[in-house]
Amino acid sequence: MFYEKIICSRFNISLCSFYSKSQFNVGVSPGFVLNSFYVGYQFGDFVPYIGLQFLSGSVTSTHSYDDFDNNGNRVHFEDKEEISGNIFMPYLGVKYFALKEKDLKGYVNFCLFKPLVSLEEKYNGEINQDLKSTMDKLSILGFDLGIGAEYFLSKQFSIGGEFGVHLFWFNFDIENTRLVYNPTTGESEPLPDNWKNKLNLTSTFTKIILNYYFN
Repeated sequence: MFYEKIICSRFNISLCSFYSKSQFNVGVSPGFVLNSFYVGYQFGDFVPYIGLQFLSGSVTSTHSYDDFDNNGNRVHFEDKEEISGNIFMPYLGVKYFALKEKDLKGYVNFCLFKPLVSLEEKYNGEINQDLKSTMDKLSILGFDLGIGAEYFLSKQFSIGGEFGVHLFWFNFDIENTRLVYNPTTGESEPLPDNWKNKLNLTSTFTKIILNYYFN
């Protein structure tokens, strides 16, 4: 009974110490192309988090010209092409503080993300349905692996830097049929004509992170 009380008391002390280090935190990482924002919750030395990156853009091209119709009349024409696209990149990750030295903490970071790409083309107001169906067949998955450090200017606010590796996997599958002449029947038959395309990309990255930890 005496040892059970000791074990229970030590467990309670450890549990209280664990939760005393638990706190919500938010962070932003400004970048040249993509800016990211995340929300996390610290459990001891672990910080699981979720976040989002977003990129949007559009291009418009207008071609104006004059021509003559069949009656010799001068007519003005204008063609307009519009291309717009969005990239939503939700991600899920975990950061582990492995080293501590006063106000400086070193960590390792793992992050899994799923980019969602949409692209639309309009020519004189008419949507290119072929491009839309093609983009629906594109699948992208990636993850980051990085190491970094945070310097705590106060108990709540820190500024950090990170170096790591991006890995991307692109899959683009096209399933079609084509008519093939069958010499046995003397007729053409639809047969599968499929393409499977894969692309892997790896790149390094550096980023600055601003973090705020709630009490």
